[in-house]
Amino acid sequence: MLSINVSQNQIEDCEILSDPDKLKYLQIANFSQNQIKEMPVIQLESLYSLSLSNNNIASAANFPGHPKLKILDIKKNRLLNLEGIGNMPCLEELYAGENEITSLKGLENLPSLKKLHLRKNPVLFLYIL
Repeated sequence: MLSINVSQNQIEDCEILSDPDKLKYLQIANFSQNQIKEMPVIQLESLYSLSLSNNNIASAANFPGHPKLKILDIKKNRLLNLEGIGNMPCLEELYAGENEITSLKGLENLPSLKKLHLRKNPVLFLYIL
């Protein structure tokens, strides 16, 4: 399987993304509009696009990053900051609008980042990374 869309369910975690033996070739995963509370540990090497929008994620501090993820959509959650989002050398697009983000702390070590969407956040200041 290359793509999975399990949006608009009552899913509370993305545990399946932490098992490298399942969905080994998965490239695109959509877990939007569920009840997820934590950023998942992702151990699927082929995954390059992940949507976790419209969930209940309040922190990404324990998220270890991902070596190949290119697109991450975490808009419409409850994030206060972006700590934990770093350590993704291939991340090109980060969609984090409509959260409660007041700081860009945590966006270090994203050398490939090209798009950063932060609309409708109370970001106090913007600085060049």
